[in-house]
Amino acid sequence: MKRTFTLVFALLATLVGVQAQNVITLVEATCPDIETIPVLGMPLTRPTFNVTTGSPAFFLVNNANGWWQKRVTHYKDGEEYYEWQEQREGTFTPTYNEMSFFYETEPYSFYCQVRIKSDQNVLAENVKVRVNGKEWETHSYHNWPEDGISYVWVRSPAYYPKKQEVHLIEVTSSDLTTIPQEGVSTSKFPTFDYLAEHPYRLYDEDMIWQKLVDGDWEEPSKFTPGTWRLSVGLKEFESFTEESAIYKLASDVKLKVNGVEWEKVGDYDMYVFNSPTFTLEPDDSRTKISLVEATSEDLMTIPVMTMPLTKPSFTVTTGSPASFVVNDANGWWYKKELEQNPDDYFDY
Repeated sequence: MKRTFTLVFALLATLVGVQAQNVITLVEATCPDIETIPVLGMPLTRPTFNVTTGSPAFFLVNNANGWWQKRVTHYKDGEEYYEWQEQREGTFTPTYNEMSFFYETEPYSFYCQVRIKSDQNVLAENVKVRVNGKEWETHSYHNWPEDGISYVWVRSPAYYPKKQEVHLIEVTSSDLTTIPQEGVSTSKFPTFDYLAEHPYRLYDEDMIWQKLVDGDWEEPSKFTPGTWRLSVGLKEFESFTEESAIYKLASDVKLKVNGVEWEKVGDYDMYVFNSPTFTLEPDDSRTKISLVEATSEDLMTIPVMTMPLTKPSFTVTTGSPASFVVNDANGWWYKKELEQNPDDYFDY
């Protein structure tokens, strides 16, 4: 009788302990930074959680627990498949697509445990977990009553990392104001030094010197006195490299050259910026040569029938530094063919 009483008492104590344990079926939390952390090129920072329903449950996130996972797409025998790869350190990165040869943005999810360490509370095996109102995937439930530990692995919805927006292209140029000179070709463009780390550059093929003529901006081949400006284009990148896939031009992007903001006038297939206008004054510093005189010792003696078409030499006596350009590629003899047309000349 005594033994029976003891067993019944132990069974009742066990039942009372089980009934006293609080089974948590729902864990809800807020996470203010989980949607803003994923940015290409930025660190794989762990988000912060604040449990609002289901305490004392908590998200086990610290230096050793909780990490981002990247979905990586693969292709084999014409079939597409993907896997989640752990990303415990480094930065959010784009992925090279083996089929398109471009770098593309693959989604990331955050992976961690929701855990309880308590003798009075336990996570239900079918516990639901919601963060910021969105349900997370749960799997691999564990419960160790002897240690008072229960936990479940959870994975967030997928987040596509955003590109870093470039709002300002700031450069300096030492030759912007020295290139425009009367008579100089407008095919020469300034060089720029960039004051921030980004892949965007101003290229010669996207620049044009423009002159104001009768109210219209024209594109002469040489600089002449008048009102001028430099117009440059700034293109968005094709994602051929990992670096180019990380950045994008913001819609409000600005261009500053030597501390001066340029006017943005177009944002179609490229952003177009115009420099402030400047006036190119006539160059009165150069001496205008109105007469060039020279001597030649062989000009009259070279022309001999059946002899080579040797080029003569010249010595300038008036009008220096003017010179006669005579070399292998420049300067030649002309022959007048009278039998065809007295006004026709043929070069040899």
